[in-house]
Amino acid sequence: DLDGIITSPHKVNLTPGNVFSQPKFLSIFFPNQNKYLLRTMWLLLTISAMFILVIIFSFSFTVSTIIRQKKVSEIKNDFINNMTHELKTPISTISLACQALGDPDIKSREGIVDNYINVIADENKRLAMVVENVLRTAVMDKGELKLKIIDLDIHEVLNQVLHNMNIQLER
Repeated sequence: DLDGIITSPHKVNLTPGNVFSQPKFLSIFFPNQNKYLLRTMWLLLTISAMFILVIIFSFSFTVSTIIRQKKVSEIKNDFINNMTHELKTPISTISLACQALGDPDIKSREGIVDNYINVIADENKRLAMVVENVLRTAVMDKGELKLKIIDLDIHEVLNQVLHNMNIQLER
């Protein structure tokens, strides 16, 4: 391969300072240079590619875990906020009803006293239901809960909520 030697990029002038004679070059030609390099480095290239894939997979897994944990944290915070609200509402209604029962004007009216006592009892039941729901949720997370489907009169539930809210609005 004389053409390969002449056109080789690997050559050096052996007589750089001699201007009186024709320059003489030392030229080196490596036939199948790329194949030789790939053959000698294939193991390193394969291991490097595998490490890169492992790093990409680990990074993706870490990012997805962080995103999942963030969602779980948001759900937990929402749950805590909702439970705080659900627990505070009956407690404040019971507190208002107790304050109203302490008022001498209210004590003198027999029908209103019974009404406030009923509100306290209803809110106590509601508070017990909220606690029961929290416990059921914990059991449901473990997969140990069997649900019973029941019919519910939504009008009755709404009337009860309106009745309890009216007491809060009166104060």
